[in-house]
Amino acid sequence: MNLCVTVGSAQYLEACADDWNRLVGEMAYPTPFATWAWMVSWVEHFGAGRLVRLLMVRDGDKFCAVLPLVESARTARFRGLAGSGFEYLGVDSVYPDHLDLIAAPAHASACCEALIEHLDGSEVGCDTLRLPMVTEDSALFRSFAHRLTGWRTR
Repeated sequence: MNLCVTVGSAQYLEACADDWNRLVGEMAYPTPFATWAWMVSWVEHFGAGRLVRLLMVRDGDKFCAVLPLVESARTARFRGLAGSGFEYLGVDSVYPDHLDLIAAPAHASACCEALIEHLDGSEVGCDTLRLPMVTEDSALFRSFAHRLTGWRTR
């Protein structure tokens, strides 16, 4: 695989609906909280004034994975005064279950590695990545735990 990570904003959500939902269907534990419709609804109702960053992994033209992130409420409130943080999109104010990288299990590990390399280079512009509701058996947890250098983990 020749993986490339790109960063999209909330405006990109419309363009990737079909690919996004295809990937949700391929997840080891598909959940309605990973669907495109959930993410769009959450952004419309809870995302006002917060930056959305969609970390998309592609292999050539093929959409392989997405890690949907949103600026944490604290970062949005105190922008520029302290460190910045992002969290899994769609978890603030609600408690979704079993979140993970939105990807087929066969590609999840390689996509996580590409995301780690990307985040270590930090085009996202944050120092804290909050992934609540991501369980220990998820590809994200297995790949990300203790791998991001200089990042805080909780």
